[in-house]
Amino acid sequence: MRKGKAVAMAVCGLLGLGSTAWSQGRGVEAPSFPPLQKRELTLSEALKLTLAHEPNLALSREDVKAKEGLSLQAAGAFDLTLIGNVSYEFTQRPLSAAEKLDQKKKRDEIRDEIAKAEAKMAQYDQMIQQLLQARSDLQSGLIPAGVSFLDPQLQAQWEAMLVLYRNASPAQQAQIRQDIINWIESRLGELTIARNEELATAVGGRQELRQLGPVAEVEQTQRGTIDLQLSKHYRTGLTLTPFMNLSGESLRYQGKPKSDKFGGPGREDTYNATLGFSVNIPLGRGKGVESAGAAEQSSLIDWEASRKTLAFTASQSVLATVFAYLDLYRAQETVAVYGRSSELQGRLLELVQALAEADEIPRAEISRMQARQAEVTSQLQAAKSSLAQAQVALATAMGVSIAEPSSLPQAVEGFPPPPSPSDLAAVSAEALAEMGASRRLDVAAARDLERSGRVLWRAAVIDLAAKKDLDFKISYAGLSDAGGNMGHNLGRALFGNWAGPSASLSFAYEKPLANLTQRGQLEQRQALWAQRQISAADAERRVRLDVLQTRITLEQLLTQLEAAKVSAQAARQAFENELEKFRFGRSTLIDTILTEQRAVEADLTVIQAQFAVAQTLAKLRFDTGTLVEETPEGEYLVVGDLWALPRTQR
Repeated sequence: MRKGKAVAMAVCGLLGLGSTAWSQGRGVEAPSFPPLQKRELTLSEALKLTLAHEPNLALSREDVKAKEGLSLQAAGAFDLTLIGNVSYEFTQRPLSAAEKLDQKKKRDEIRDEIAKAEAKMAQYDQMIQQLLQARSDLQSGLIPAGVSFLDPQLQAQWEAMLVLYRNASPAQQAQIRQDIINWIESRLGELTIARNEELATAVGGRQELRQLGPVAEVEQTQRGTIDLQLSKHYRTGLTLTPFMNLSGESLRYQGKPKSDKFGGPGREDTYNATLGFSVNIPLGRGKGVESAGAAEQSSLIDWEASRKTLAFTASQSVLATVFAYLDLYRAQETVAVYGRSSELQGRLLELVQALAEADEIPRAEISRMQARQAEVTSQLQAAKSSLAQAQVALATAMGVSIAEPSSLPQAVEGFPPPPSPSDLAAVSAEALAEMGASRRLDVAAARDLERSGRVLWRAAVIDLAAKKDLDFKISYAGLSDAGGNMGHNLGRALFGNWAGPSASLSFAYEKPLANLTQRGQLEQRQALWAQRQISAADAERRVRLDVLQTRITLEQLLTQLEAAKVSAQAARQAFENELEKFRFGRSTLIDTILTEQRAVEADLTVIQAQFAVAQTLAKLRFDTGTLVEETPEGEYLVVGDLWALPRTQR
């Protein structure tokens, strides 16, 4: 059998070449049972039609494809698998009272700052007006009054200068007045600066309030994740998984940008990247090729067994067609024998009528002859009915359809010449039995199924162990939470500074106390293996017995055929003699009829013996596994001469 495809598939699985399909998907085609184009068929033509259209053979081909599909499915457990997951989440929730209170508190604090700034501005304005009035009074020669400073030291300095001014002599007052005016100018500058600062604070506060806007009511969160990983499960049980993860999160308040200056949460978007790989190593259940690869190995063996079963089905279909073809030829020969007998009865009736007219025999003999003629006619019609049945049986075996009775097939090849007793004696029964045991593909398929059962049993024995898995993971991480657009942040997360390596090591242990699942599986697979062992041994035993029985039967049939031929020759000669005697009145009609009946029966016995010998020859080829062979193109042909005895090596 061809194993190239199975080996190639196993090698590709070991190399981890992904999930490449062996064949493109094909539609289901309607079964084709074409009409018979040629009525007169040779045996080889009938066999070609059988191998092309026989339904059981077509079903077996589909079973091979199904087993191939199961093997591909089992090998798929070791495919290099790309797993991707992209997710996006957008959520909105109302802010809690505490969260809104925090926002309101911030706005109230700004308003308080504005109020304080405006109050100070009013004070500064009042002081500026007082100082301006005081400067004007001094410039007019008056002593100013009603000036109040917020700072006690300034207030004390002011009052001290006024006292000094009042108590000074007129000559000194001019100088002191100018000093006081200069001091007032300096204070006016300071107050103006302070007032402007408070003004800026108030203006900035109002601007900040406008930017903050009203208190936010709804929080909006966006999260996105891209997960990519390559998973490769090896036939040793080890699983290698490289992975990459990208994730991002954005927080907003409804209707506001992210900046807290504009009423947002004030949190930058964050982007994370993780790159690494993990390794899972089974130390107990599922360990090693005998456990992890058991399903694939078993399915490959089952596939090979189905191919052998297909070849054996081809042998069965060929044998069934050979039997049907031989049976059709036997029916044709039987019709021919009865046809010749019917013609003979007509001539005998004419002879009897002529003899009766000449008063050489009683007229009652005419009725006897007519009865015999009717009997032969009935036998002829029965033979024709059997012929029609044989024709339909051959069409059924070939897998063709027949539209009308005139299209029923006819066999044009006769029975094969029987082998000589010396040729048969040269082939030992023991050698034939050994050939059958070694070449019969149903036995080979049963042995394959036995191996497949042992593979599954061995895996079940290993899987009795507790589950002990060691998992190791190593990874690097990147992060970006700086301001900028999404592309910029993703680039920083992917191509910025990586932190790592980070590593983790874990050990998982699982031990069912009763372990009934695994024990039950072991019992089932042990029973399956035992059943297949029994089936394989029984198949080989039956093949050996069938070969021995067929060999013995063939030897006996050859002897019967020779005896039948001698008997038929003698019966025909006896009838010729009896007919001659009847013409001259030295024999009775009843003796002539009985002699002719024996001649017909002897001819039918020869036909039956020839049919049985040919059947047994074909069956011997079938029993020894030498009937059909597969070509390199996957087609099936009859091996050599169909009627030749199997060749055994001494």
